[in-house]
Amino acid sequence: MNKRNSQDKNKHYSVNKTIKVDSGSGRLMTGITSAFLLYMLVIYPLALHDHYFDITYTKYTVFKVGMILFAVIWAMGLVIVLTGINAGGMKGRHAGGNVKVGTMDKLKAVICDGVYGTDICMVLFFISGVMSFIMAEDKKNAFTGAQGRYCGLAFMILIFIMYIIVSARVSNMEKMWSLISMVFVLVSSVTFIIAILQNIGFDPFKLLDGINRKQRNIYVSTFGNIDIFGSFICIALPLFMGLYVTEKSNIKRIVYGIGVFAGFMAFIPANADVVFAGVGATVIAVLFATVYMERVDRLFELVMLGSGGYLGMVLLRMLVGTNGAKITGFNRLAEHPALLVIIFAVVLFIRLIIQVYINRNKTEIYINENKSEVYINKQKNGTGIKLIIALAVVLISGIAVIIYGRKNNLAMFDFNDKWGSYRGYIWRRVTGLYGELPFVQKIFGHGNESIRSLMDDRFYDEMLQVTGTVYDNAHNEYLQYLVTQGLLGMLSYVGVVGTAVITGVKKIKKSPYILGLLLAVISYGVQAIFNVNQCITTPYMFLMTAMLIGMCRRATEE
Repeated sequence: MNKRNSQDKNKHYSVNKTIKVDSGSGRLMTGITSAFLLYMLVIYPLALHDHYFDITYTKYTVFKVGMILFAVIWAMGLVIVLTGINAGGMKGRHAGGNVKVGTMDKLKAVICDGVYGTDICMVLFFISGVMSFIMAEDKKNAFTGAQGRYCGLAFMILIFIMYIIVSARVSNMEKMWSLISMVFVLVSSVTFIIAILQNIGFDPFKLLDGINRKQRNIYVSTFGNIDIFGSFICIALPLFMGLYVTEKSNIKRIVYGIGVFAGFMAFIPANADVVFAGVGATVIAVLFATVYMERVDRLFELVMLGSGGYLGMVLLRMLVGTNGAKITGFNRLAEHPALLVIIFAVVLFIRLIIQVYINRNKTEIYINENKSEVYINKQKNGTGIKLIIALAVVLISGIAVIIYGRKNNLAMFDFNDKWGSYRGYIWRRVTGLYGELPFVQKIFGHGNESIRSLMDDRFYDEMLQVTGTVYDNAHNEYLQYLVTQGLLGMLSYVGVVGTAVITGVKKIKKSPYILGLLLAVISYGVQAIFNVNQCITTPYMFLMTAMLIGMCRRATEE
């Protein structure tokens, strides 16, 4: 009898280790999370109040209110699940049937019972934000971030809660994400089209009314500043590119393709080199991913869509006019439409060759029973060698560009105060300011959103004389966090991005949605080297990271 009781105890322990949320509870939590994702991906991108005049505060308010409501509703849903109030209660499932589930088992089933490196880095990043607030002299500004881009401690609290909730392990998120991503394509395309119309002289919603004509070139779409709009492109476009690569449905792939085409058309209205940096990194990542997945044909289709979209915008400007909209930086490529036509023709030719090769050497694509692996070729056909060749192509291309730039004295290869629209100036000054901070502030930072006060105290007159403006941001997210949240903040932020990318790469075959989210994180992480953290698009970085980790949790569970 005692032996049987011992065996029963062991059996109960094994069951608890394999608990899964029953359908009712799973749908409840998934529905709440899905509603928030729709809010962030449908309502938030289009939210405006007084045109561009209060866009930063408006976006922050919309994010803050939505996030607080989401957190409250999610907490209520969690209470319902834990107390078993929902219809039918909550049951555990295992090979032997239904079992009674304890409170901790329910909590683990709804959230997670494992910790990823990104989780740890996110906690450290939040702690650095709290410590930065403690270090700050101006506590009010450190909390609200009103002197900067509203990225104070209050913002840190919101994104931390968002990460915890969205990255939670909820059931059937993949099915909802398929629908949500399609809607996001449509909404993003609307923002792209608004920018395109503004660039050729049409402003259907009168967003530029009241803006000085000389400043109209720096405001675009529903995001305001061109760099911020460029940051949004670096989130949305890579996501669509990844979904295009892994999607099996031709209809859905067409929708993602439309998003890619419109996104590349928006390059010119954005007129921001950060777009080329982020999306350029995405193209490189897609190269390796498609080689690894034996889907190089999709890579060339994306290049065709991208070059076709960019060329289409060039031709549209030639036919309709530009209404004085200028192009600078890498967008000067638009001044050479013949070169773009040649690029498109070459890519099309290569794609046709690949198709002929595929038809002659059909590879087997399969999905296993639990749909955990997609687009895997049973015969690897020298994948390792192909990856090495891809790496060599990237390195040689990079070296060639650098040599060409240095030899021809291109401005982007001459780092000085004027480099990158005076990014050279602000980076040098901010780096010097960090070196002068006390040791404790080197570790924990001078205070949330404190760049403005530091620059005003030391370089106010010089800023106006050299650049003609006053800086409230380092224009490099990593440098920004280094000064405002210290070494702990900067390293933990790098850790969030880096560990998320590593986790996504490891799980890339486990779900068709992981690649798109992975590319979005990579793209944002690269453009962050040249851009500002702010309350408009920075939430998307943490949202995509949370979704990526959440998808990886589900992949591990299955």
